[in-house]
Amino acid sequence: MSGDVFFRRVGESRDEEESWDTSRAGLWWLMRFIAERVGDPVAAARLAKSVDQELGWLDFGSYTDDEVREMVRVIRDDLPPVVEVEWPPPDEYGAGANFRELIEQTTRWARAHGLL
Repeated sequence: MSGDVFFRRVGESRDEEESWDTSRAGLWWLMRFIAERVGDPVAAARLAKSVDQELGWLDFGSYTDDEVREMVRVIRDDLPPVVEVEWPPPDEYGAGANFRELIEQTTRWARAHGLL
């Protein structure tokens, strides 16, 4: 089964969203990783609850801009060194490559939407 991150802001239609897909296990790992590092306890609790409920998506459009900024910061700043240790190059088609794609896509999307 797959897991998805939906890149959209509150109020944006789903027609306008971008997405990133991975395995459910990869998504849950990512959501736990973010929950442990965001500064907002409400966002952290919502992320942890989503994992506990085994949801298969993370929808940025369900969070405030400030919460999304925090999640983007974790993906951009905290995730890369962990990916490099856990899944070092060359990992062209595995989890490391997939997470590197997430980091790039998140950064590009956040910059385009004024969230950096």
